[in-house]
Amino acid sequence: MTFTGSGTATGAAVNLAFNTVNDYANGVQSSAQELKVRSNKKFDVTVKTNNASFSYTGSTTPAPVMPVSGVLGLKVSANGTGGTIAGTFAGYTSLSSTAANLIANGLNGGNQTFSVMYNATPGFTYPAGTYTVDVVYTATQQ
Repeated sequence: MTFTGSGTATGAAVNLAFNTVNDYANGVQSSAQELKVRSNKKFDVTVKTNNASFSYTGSTTPAPVMPVSGVLGLKVSANGTGGTIAGTFAGYTSLSSTAANLIANGLNGGNQTFSVMYNATPGFTYPAGTYTVDVVYTATQQ
């Protein structure tokens, strides 16, 4: 599996900047990020984060702990895998550090693509700073 934007298994950083009160009140969404799966068998794709909380870089001490669940959502915005969007990922669904089914029964082939978008809705609780988490995608052959 590769990100089509970078051509590698590691996609570019997705920055969700909060610049206005409206951003904090309603959240911010990313542009679409396309991934490509190459498989000689049918496949499934799961998604999870590498940690249950965001890591924080900033001036607040002690560092705030912002959970991923309930703050960072993901949706499949395009699906060219021949498979189905699993669960509720046709709309924004909260991510966590537990793997969730994203694509089910993708068809074998060398150019099976799907796109995802992220939505962050932290509200007004957390201080200014940079919050980071890795999103991990796993394709598994059936």
